[in-house]
Amino acid sequence: EVKKQSDKEENNDDNAIEIIIQFEKLQITPNECELSRELNINGSFKSSQPFNGKWVISYVVDSAWTQHVINLGETVKQEILSDNKSNNLEFKVSEIKISDINDSTLFNTGLLKLQLMDIDNEREIISVNIVTQITKQDKQLIRTFFNPLE
Repeated sequence: EVKKQSDKEENNDDNAIEIIIQFEKLQITPNECELSRELNINGSFKSSQPFNGKWVISYVVDSAWTQHVINLGETVKQEILSDNKSNNLEFKVSEIKISDINDSTLFNTGLLKLQLMDIDNEREIISVNIVTQITKQDKQLIRTFFNPLE
């Protein structure tokens, strides 16, 4: 179980339904490659409750003076199934656009964020945060994702 979300606790809403998400698998490729290369995310997960959802994907870089959020995109709306049925996460982007951020900022540890949103209730159900180590190799910034499920 990656994270448990309860609107009841956060919003003092006695009618909110707790939704628990449990990942079965999560693959992020390619890994250990140039930071700006394409990104493919594939996963499967189960939900304790059905809802209409979508995934919002971003890459976050923090520095001492600012935070850069690179919006990578989102999946199409999907009906998230419950009753022990598997749901899929599939996302592809041809590149991570980093040209607007200087190398010294990018050289900090980054965070690949996968946020599952409940569309109808406009709330985040889960945020999977994937720490990304950046190293320099032959003048290129190399990304290494640390998958929380491995």
